[in-house]
Amino acid sequence: EVFEFQHGGISAGRRLEHLVGAVNSFATANPLEIIFIDFHHYDRGRNYSYDSLQRCLPKFNPIKNRLIPRSASTLSIGEIRQQYPGCNIVLCLAHDYPVPSGDEQDKWPNGTVRREQIWNSLQHEWNPDDASESGITSLVINSMKSPPENHYWVLSAAVTYQAFPKDLATTSPVRTEVFKSGFQNANIVMVDFIDGSNSKASVTDRCINLNRQRALDRSSPPRPT
Repeated sequence: EVFEFQHGGISAGRRLEHLVGAVNSFATANPLEIIFIDFHHYDRGRNYSYDSLQRCLPKFNPIKNRLIPRSASTLSIGEIRQQYPGCNIVLCLAHDYPVPSGDEQDKWPNGTVRREQIWNSLQHEWNPDDASESGITSLVINSMKSPPENHYWVLSAAVTYQAFPKDLATTSPVRTEVFKSGFQNANIVMVDFIDGSNSKASVTDRCINLNRQRALDRSSPPRPT
């Protein structure tokens, strides 16, 4: 049975088991990295929708022992590593399964990912009306000034030009504003061309350096003015 990803109602040709396999390989090879899998929407499908989730959940079995439980959602990365050794994957799945009441908990499929291992979907800050460089720059600036209060949230800093993703220069304000001194409020920054040199220099390396700085900073914050 095939579970595929769709974008705008069109199949992307990517299957769920391929994603799970790739994530499992990366998580095994990089045990100190924490990987977020965030499903925006789970479509139960037209046929057999009443049990499609039960048939989908076994696809996650290769990574179920690596999943960080939802109860850890308020912990820091360091606390997660300490309290859940061997777990480095967060699964966010808006499955719309009935909230357990009475015997509902007993109806959750056995031998699969448990309900308590699934997080709610992450909040995404994005600009649905203008994905140009100027539109995303405005999004970034406004998000940095007034970030969501969620413990984890995603800043969609990907730019589209003539219906195609754009590889941004390292000097683009979309990149520099995210890491501007005094702000740096995003938890997760979502970009395109993550393997490219521009994204590596302006996003990946800066995230690594910022995480290292925060890990070393034990001083109390200044009094608000």
